[in-house]
Amino acid sequence: MKRPEYQYASSRAHHRYVITPVALLLCFLAACGERVDKQPTVIVDFEQVGSVHELPSDSSSAHPPLRVALSAMLSPEETFSHYLDLVTYISGRMGRKVEIKQRRSYRETNILLEREEVDVAFVCSIVYADLSDRGVVDLLAVPVSQGRVHYRAFILANRSQDIHTVADLKGRTFAYTDPLSFSGYAYMQYRLHTLSLAGDNFFSDVFFSHAHDHSIRLVNKGIVDAATVHSLIYDSFSAYYPEAVKNIRVIERSGYYGIPPFVTPVGTPDSTKALLREIFCSMHENTRGQAILSALGIDRFIPGNDAEYDTVREINRTVRR
Repeated sequence: MKRPEYQYASSRAHHRYVITPVALLLCFLAACGERVDKQPTVIVDFEQVGSVHELPSDSSSAHPPLRVALSAMLSPEETFSHYLDLVTYISGRMGRKVEIKQRRSYRETNILLEREEVDVAFVCSIVYADLSDRGVVDLLAVPVSQGRVHYRAFILANRSQDIHTVADLKGRTFAYTDPLSFSGYAYMQYRLHTLSLAGDNFFSDVFFSHAHDHSIRLVNKGIVDAATVHSLIYDSFSAYYPEAVKNIRVIERSGYYGIPPFVTPVGTPDSTKALLREIFCSMHENTRGQAILSALGIDRFIPGNDAEYDTVREINRTVRR
């Protein structure tokens, strides 16, 4: 797959930079419905709404499309198509077309949920903690990965730099993922706070990459000195793309926190929530579902427990003070 090009737009006020892909177009996807005589056309763009346009011929058109928000920021672009496989699987099981809504930032996805413009969404753990506390969303299903319903934040540094601890990052260039990301922002802010290192002048420059895999590449190529990322995405890169992390040193691994979940707006009908939860939580019981889960690095889905996100909530409150 051709690597995305990047545009750099600087904001002089606080030495903050935004790095965004010019375009990401994925037009391949094997059908995962009950029949496979047709292939859906999937167009994903960070500024427009993409749709799964084709479904098996026996799918019902009596129901409106199932509106899904999937965050590409939580997975490498090379595996994003597998999330589309997941959505298409759900589409086939429900007999409904699916409308996929893509946005550049976590905040834009939050707005979709707040306005109930989507029926289900995959969100960051800190986003779930905040929106659930405000009565905006309900927990739908949680992925189990490597036998856990948790993940960590990894703080990365380029090996060519003499960086071995968080304190060594003073005066360095640093890449965050998104201001509303837990592993890609809040955890690092929390660590700086606990070490009494917080302050606008700690880093020489700060970047927002808006994707964990982008942050990994930036550190690996030495474009920035360090970054903070989602542990499962970094582990995936290490396993499948060792060249993409060969110049990286992990200088800190956080404790374990509640993994990013699938959620529904509180206004989604209970019958829809129940059906979606059953589809998610039974995927591992059939061959097709197992294959999709395996490609995503997921063992299975479970209903989840809101209490798993209490530590995320505590860190979020600390960072916001």
